[in-house]
Amino acid sequence: MNGKISSRRFQQAHIVGLLGLLVMVAIAACTELMSIEDEQLPDELLLEPAEAVLGIGRTLQLQATFLNAQGDSVPGSVDSWTSSDSAIVSVNDGGVVIAISVGTAEITATAKKGKGHGRDDPPGQLKKKSRIIVPPDTVASVDVIPSSVNLVVGGTLQLEAVVRDAEGNVLEGRFVTWSSSDSQVAAVDDDGVVTASAPGRAVITATSEGKQGTTAVVVIGVQQVAIWPASVTIEPGVRVQFYAAVLWSDGEAVCDTTGAAHDTSVMFNLTDYPAACDSAIALLDR
Repeated sequence: MNGKISSRRFQQAHIVGLLGLLVMVAIAACTELMSIEDEQLPDELLLEPAEAVLGIGRTLQLQATFLNAQGDSVPGSVDSWTSSDSAIVSVNDGGVVIAISVGTAEITATAKKGKGHGRDDPPGQLKKKSRIIVPPDTVASVDVIPSSVNLVVGGTLQLEAVVRDAEGNVLEGRFVTWSSSDSQVAAVDDDGVVTASAPGRAVITATSEGKQGTTAVVVIGVQQVAIWPASVTIEPGVRVQFYAAVLWSDGEAVCDTTGAAHDTSVMFNLTDYPAACDSAIALLDR
């Protein structure tokens, strides 16, 4: 009888021991699993670049990296992106910033932390900031359009100054001053309007923040005029075609009709035009 009781007690003790062992194994497994889970929880947020200089109109993608308590990279996502001054720098939901105006703003990325101070605490927050500086763009070049100009005396033309940065981007609203190398030939006003005053050549310069662009202006004037025929007797009812030869100050001679006596609408005979113009040009003192 005592032998049976001892055997039964041994079996019970053995079972209790096995159960205890199983509980210990389960606890160890859970502990290891929780440790593995903890290793996948974000504990720190990095934001790159931490500071950047961005020209007006430029964009920049900010990069968020999550680290666990051991400093290893783990998956994570930013819940919100905000700007301290969206009039200077704005940011979208994907962390892309765009520089809008001159100044400095901070971009803040916010995400959930993996756990609170205790395991049952609600997740905390991870925040990181990136400082974005938007400086005034520096003028790198000035182009004057058109790059060359031909005007007759008394003629005017509006010039345009295109101001660019080092990357070739057009800079709007920059102050430009205008000057002429010879205002007696071609003068230019504060708005870039050129007025041809006398035959000759001049260089018009546009200046913005120390950078210059130029255009060459050639002004021509009438140096001499000859009319052919030089004299004519007109009978009543007869129409005579006149031709005018003009010698410009640049040495070019041109010929055109002056109309017919008493009837300026009469067109010249194309067949006679070359010879008649040659005769008119021949009268020029060249």
